[in-house]
Amino acid sequence: MIHNDLRPAYAAARRVNWVPLQCPPSYHGPKKDGSPCNSQKELLARWTEHYSEVMNNPAAASCPELDTQQLQATNDPEIPVDAPTLDEIRAAVKKLNLGRAAGNDAIPPEMLKLAIDPTCRVFHQVLLANVWNTYGYKVPSAWKEGIIISLYKGKDPRNECASYRSISLLSVPGKVSRSMRGILEPW
Repeated sequence: MIHNDLRPAYAAARRVNWVPLQCPPSYHGPKKDGSPCNSQKELLARWTEHYSEVMNNPAAASCPELDTQQLQATNDPEIPVDAPTLDEIRAAVKKLNLGRAAGNDAIPPEMLKLAIDPTCRVFHQVLLANVWNTYGYKVPSAWKEGIIISLYKGKDPRNECASYRSISLLSVPGKVSRSMRGILEPW
C-alpha cells in the first residue's frame, strides 16, 4: 500500500462532485425577459448577464473625511519596499491550503507547497524578480483574473441563476504574492 497517495481520493471526489467548467447542465431556465434559453450561446450570455449584475456593485458615495485623510497620508518608513526575500516567499507558500483548485494558470497549491525549496527558489529568482522589476510592488493584471464556477445551493429551482452561488478560482502565485508582508497591492 502506498501512503500519502491522494490520487484515488481526488478521482473519487471528481466522479461524485464533478462540475463542468461551463454553465450547469441542468440549467435550461429563462432569460431575464422570461423567454427560454435555446442554445449554449444564449445560456452563456444569461450567466454573463447574471454575474455582471451580482458582482458589479455601484461605486460607494464619496466620504469627505476619508478624502481629507488620504490627502494627508504619508508613506510609512517601517514598511519595506524592497523585493521579497526567499524566506518571505517560503513563509507565504507554507500558508497555502492543499486540495484547492488551481486558477487559470493551472498551478495547484500542491505544486508549490510539496516541493517547497525548489519551487520557492524558482518563484523567487525568476517569477518574482521579473514581476518586481516590471511592476514594482503591484500585482500583475493576469493574477487578478479568475475562473467563476457556479455551484447549486441545494434549494430553490435549478432553472434560476439565483439558485447558484459562485466561487472564483484565483491564481496561486497571485495568492502567494498577496500574503507576503502585506506590501503587494491586492488589486
